[in-house]
Amino acid sequence: MNNIFKSLLAAAVVAPALTGCVEETFPTSGATQDQLAASSKATEALLWAMPAYYNTFDIMDNGQAYDWGYGALMHVRDVMTSDFAVCASGYDWFSAWEQNQYIGPMYMRTQWYWNFYNKQVLTCNNLMASLDLATADEAQKTFYGAGLAFRASTYLDMARVYEFLPNDGTSSVNLNGNDVTGLTVPIVTETTTEADSRNNPRVPVRRCSSSSSATSTRPSSSSLPEFRPPTAGTTSPTSPWSTDSRHAHTCGLRTIQRLQNMPARPSTPASTLR
Repeated sequence: MNNIFKSLLAAAVVAPALTGCVEETFPTSGATQDQLAASSKATEALLWAMPAYYNTFDIMDNGQAYDWGYGALMHVRDVMTSDFAVCASGYDWFSAWEQNQYIGPMYMRTQWYWNFYNKQVLTCNNLMASLDLATADEAQKTFYGAGLAFRASTYLDMARVYEFLPNDGTSSVNLNGNDVTGLTVPIVTETTTEADSRNNPRVPVRRCSSSSSATSTRPSSSSLPEFRPPTAGTTSPTSPWSTDSRHAHTCGLRTIQRLQNMPARPSTPASTLR
C-alpha cells in the first residue's frame, strides 16, 4: 500500500514538469483568424465557402423540410409573388409563405430566412478579414473582389426582401412604433465592431431618376486616383488591383449600385463599399 501511495505521489510531482515540454495545440474542428491568414490553402477554402454555403441545409438544426439552402429562399420568393402558380395541397412545407400565415417575428421560419442571409454575409466577411490588401498577392486580391461581389449580391437580396413598400393591407409602422417605409437592413462588413453593431440602423433605399440632382452620402473619392485598366497580365500603376480582381470588384460595386438605384460610378474605390 505504501509503495502504491509513493508511486502516485511521485507521478503528481513529476506531471507538472512534463507539461512544459508539450507544445501548444489547437482544436482540429476549427481554426483561428491568424491561422487562416497565414495559410494560402485556408484562404482559398474561405473563397470556395461562399458559393458552397448556398447549398447548406438545416442551418437551424431542427430538421425543417424547407431549410435546404438558397434554392429554398428562391422558392419562397416565387410562391409569395406571381412567379409561381400555387395549387392547393394537403402537404406543403411552403404553405406559410403561400398563404401569408405564421411568418411573423415570433416564428422560427422568419428567423431562418434572416439567419441564412446573415450567415452568408459572415462567410464573405471571414474571407475579406483574412486578407491584407497591402501585402496580398494577385490571387488574394481577386479573392477579395469575389468577397465584395458575393456580399453585395446578398445585401441586394436582403434589400428586396426586407424593404417595406407602401400598400393598402399592412401598416408601415412596426411593433416598436417606427415607420420603416423604404428601409432595408443594417450593413455589416469585415471591419464592423461590436460597438458599431449597437448603432447600425437599417439602410434606406435611395432612388434617383436620371434627371435628379441627388448625390450619394458615401465618402468622397476626389482625393483617390481614378482606376485605369491595366494591360493584360499586369497591375495598374494607380491601383493595387489586378485586371481580374478589379473586374470582380466592379461586379460587386454594380450590384450595390442596383441596390441603391444610383447612377453607375465604375471608378469608385473599394474603400467606399461599406
